[in-house]
Amino acid sequence: MSVPFEALVQALRAALGTNVSAATSQLDAWQTHDGFHSALVDIVSSQTGIEAPTRQLALIRLRHGVEKYWKSRLQSHPLKEAEKGDIRSKIIAVAAALTDETSTRLAAAAIGKMARLDLPGMWPDLPAALHGMLQSCPLQGLPVTESILEEYKGARTKLLRAAVKDQVVRLYQPLHECFRDHYVAWIARAPHDPVPNQTLYISAAALRGLTRTIDVGYDSPHQAQEIVAFWSESLEILRQLVDQLDGGDKTEAELNAIADHLETISYFHMDLAWIHPVSFGALPATTILIQQYWETASTATKQLRGGDVQIGEYKQRVLTALNACALKLLRACTKIAFERVHTFKLLRPEDKEGAKQVSEFMKNEVVTEDLVRKVLMDLLSIYLVHDSAELLRWEDDAEAWEKDQEPVDDTDVQAIRLQAEDLLHDIVFHFKDQCFPIIEASIRQITGETLIQERNALYTATGAVASVMHDRFNYNDFLQQVVAPDFEKSAKNSKTLRHNTANLLGRMFFAIDVQNQPIIHILYQSLLDPNNTANDLAVRIAAAKNLRNTLHSYNFDASAFAPYAGTTMEYAVRLIGNVEDDDHQIMLIELVGEIIDAMGIQAVRFEDEITNVFGLFWTEISNNASGDGRDLMRLRSVDVMAQFMKAFGGKSYETAKSALGAIHNTIMNDDWKRHPDHVYASMQVLLQIVRTTDASQLGTDSFTQYFTPALQCFEQDVEWRDLGLDLTDSLINFDDNLCTESRARLHLFQALMTALDDRSPAILDKIAAIVERVLSVCHEQGGEAKLADAIGDLVASGITGKIIHSIHTNHLSRNSTSISPPKDAQKHPQYYRILARTILLEPEVFNHVLYWWTEKNGGSRSDVSQTFTWVITEWLHFLENEHGITPLEHEKKMAMAITRLLELSEPFSGCMLAKLQELMEMWIRTVKALDLSHGSRDDADIDGNMRTEATDSQVLSAEEIASVLQGVYPGAARQSAHTFYRNGHSTPSHATGGLPIAPPDNSAMDPTHPAARPLTAHERRVVANAAGDVVHRVPLREVAVDRFRGWVLQPRGWGRGDVEGYVELGVVRECWRVLGL
Repeated sequence: MSVPFEALVQALRAALGTNVSAATSQLDAWQTHDGFHSALVDIVSSQTGIEAPTRQLALIRLRHGVEKYWKSRLQSHPLKEAEKGDIRSKIIAVAAALTDETSTRLAAAAIGKMARLDLPGMWPDLPAALHGMLQSCPLQGLPVTESILEEYKGARTKLLRAAVKDQVVRLYQPLHECFRDHYVAWIARAPHDPVPNQTLYISAAALRGLTRTIDVGYDSPHQAQEIVAFWSESLEILRQLVDQLDGGDKTEAELNAIADHLETISYFHMDLAWIHPVSFGALPATTILIQQYWETASTATKQLRGGDVQIGEYKQRVLTALNACALKLLRACTKIAFERVHTFKLLRPEDKEGAKQVSEFMKNEVVTEDLVRKVLMDLLSIYLVHDSAELLRWEDDAEAWEKDQEPVDDTDVQAIRLQAEDLLHDIVFHFKDQCFPIIEASIRQITGETLIQERNALYTATGAVASVMHDRFNYNDFLQQVVAPDFEKSAKNSKTLRHNTANLLGRMFFAIDVQNQPIIHILYQSLLDPNNTANDLAVRIAAAKNLRNTLHSYNFDASAFAPYAGTTMEYAVRLIGNVEDDDHQIMLIELVGEIIDAMGIQAVRFEDEITNVFGLFWTEISNNASGDGRDLMRLRSVDVMAQFMKAFGGKSYETAKSALGAIHNTIMNDDWKRHPDHVYASMQVLLQIVRTTDASQLGTDSFTQYFTPALQCFEQDVEWRDLGLDLTDSLINFDDNLCTESRARLHLFQALMTALDDRSPAILDKIAAIVERVLSVCHEQGGEAKLADAIGDLVASGITGKIIHSIHTNHLSRNSTSISPPKDAQKHPQYYRILARTILLEPEVFNHVLYWWTEKNGGSRSDVSQTFTWVITEWLHFLENEHGITPLEHEKKMAMAITRLLELSEPFSGCMLAKLQELMEMWIRTVKALDLSHGSRDDADIDGNMRTEATDSQVLSAEEIASVLQGVYPGAARQSAHTFYRNGHSTPSHATGGLPIAPPDNSAMDPTHPAARPLTAHERRVVANAAGDVVHRVPLREVAVDRFRGWVLQPRGWGRGDVEGYVELGVVRECWRVLGL
């Protein structure tokens, strides 16, 4: 259905009026109708009766429609070819007839989108149409051409690139004609003849279009005759334009046009050098071009640096552009000459020989030693020198320094200075022999009489080349003999020199020996000191920024920094309260965290100082973090607090108390939906407090109140769920009541049931570990009765039913082709872990679960043996298939659990007897794996030493148990277990099945290890739980032998021959051998 023309015009007018919402909805509904976009073009072409804003809105709608419907396979209403053809036939003529600049730009944007989407070959007559526009109406044709070229830059595939080149090459000639006609009319006029502004505009726009066609449409510009000709022409244009700068009075339009042309030409030369390095070197007169640029630029820089010549706005703009071009061109030439591998890495194979020739040409003819010496002297004496006006402004206004350090664009004065530093680095790197004597002599000449400008320049140069000159220049002597004395004498009276000193220290730190690093730390401390009147905010901020470089340096020595760390951090924290810029505050917050992180184990030496700073830190953050605009800063501060607690929370009760006070409201009262990042970061802090603080001083209630928020994390995404599980695990290790109290336990199991839907193996492992921990605590504290209560809660939460149901579905699917495997089959390793822990604690309680499930699913109590049989069948099948995949600790746990099922009476004992062969095969696999993993012996050698080494090879030593602390306190994990046992803690005894627990092996522990410290309450609990776990302390071989003899052989009066009646002879022999029977 087509859209009525008048109705469409009225809707566009309404969308510009008061009834915007209804009109916009109407236009959105019409945009899928046939003829809608063609009608928009008709509205734009109507020159009478329709006002300009309505036509402009029609163009905006047209562009949006082109983007959405012109060539989209995903849209249900793409534009039909007939309508697209109608639009193509009209749009160029419509654009040519437009008279206002805004409408022309909007039409150009729409045409550019069409041209890009029509590639390849859907609009073959487009270049001819543009040629006509450029001849008859260049004011309209140039914006359209510019838009098309910009869109063509986005073509990426080989097919589209070929189509783009074909189209663009056809645009070069009309653009060149347009440029020459108007440029010559301007340059060749009589001296006092006025120049129409339109001529200047068209000339500059056409020149921009020309350079863009070369960038987009030519892979090897030096092989195209027209481009070689234009290159030579550009050299003459450059000379003419530079002469025009001083050629008498100019109108503002002319000065602006000269600036536009010079910028375009200089960027054309730069782009050729960086994008087409082979062409740049192969084109004629490259050497002359480089010399011309450098002479012009160095002369211009002298004028820009505060000379007597008054420079107007446009001339300054031109001269800075020439400076930027000269610096970048020389850098490009240096890289072409000496860094061929990186410069030409994207070349086509046919251009590689040319690249080699160009590289040699640059090395021998362009970047010569004479040029390098001249450039180096100019850089040191001109480019890196601050002028007097800059120095005066920076001394009086700290904000001016900060503002000037951030370049606005490539032609900004600071950007040029940064480019000069880059060029200095490159030429020193490739011409060390020529440059080093000049730089060294300049540095040696620094005395008390040296001007501040010269000092600043030499400091900047010395820092810029530190990475390439450190092997020749002794930066340690420079620090001791120049920087430190100069800082005491001269820097007191120059804030700019203090800025540059901070920058220099950060750049050269990597070259400083450990014994001299304290000098740098003292200087930074002085630069950060808020009581020093020579330090304004800019100096202190510069010191903080560069201090971060030293912390990240590979040679940073924490011992050398430790005496200054506390005061340095205090000064950084105070600076947070003095600055108003959010970025600076976040930088300072991160600096505090980086100091903590960089100090590592040495942080213990100044923990008291850091703890004192902590209160100041949080006060400054709280005072400066109000309002929605400071959310990121609050978040960063809490992240640093988490680092702080991880590093220092183990000692200080006051620190933990302060941190809890800071995060309590965020966790308990903040809107989780509005500030989820804040809540998440605060929960991370809480996790570190629970894990690292001797929390018994805070009282149980200080932590248990966070149990419910921890469980709420399970309802969020995976990242939150992972944090919630870690926090829950830490809390239940801290407070046994969370395991034994019925309401809390049921709440926990219900939350875990929600988290069971997760597919992440790491999440599921944590769920299984928490369930195991709860069941173990209940059994340890209340025996079989309390364990039965816990199993009842597990059943009520649905976890047990989910596990048994999944195992049952898997059993049915393996025996029937019509039943699919369960969707959660990948979770069976964790499911069997939970069952194994239940059985290890008390096999009889496991029976209650099976009775419950059988009756719930329509069976009677007499049917429980069937349930038991398929559960054991699936479990043994899982262990056989997953052997070598399941972690050995869990495989051992499951094997021990299944072995304990031999203790059950009928009807279960009969079911187990029927699985005797599978049991023996399980023992053989797992015991062999345990022996090999601990003893690293070949299978053939098991017989020889099996009996003497069996026990040791199947249990974990104290060192291995300590690995459970790796996620809690990595630096102290190994020593923690040693400290725990050395301090005389006994090993808890529960769920051992009556077998003795092997003593810990402490032989590998070193009591002098720097990480030795008293364990926190949480760590003591973790080590004790691991040390007492039957899986870690009881050998599987002994469990198997004991249960096999006591529950299979002796009650039946069996010997080996009787077993052979149930089990294959080879399996019996291998089992007898492995178990040592």
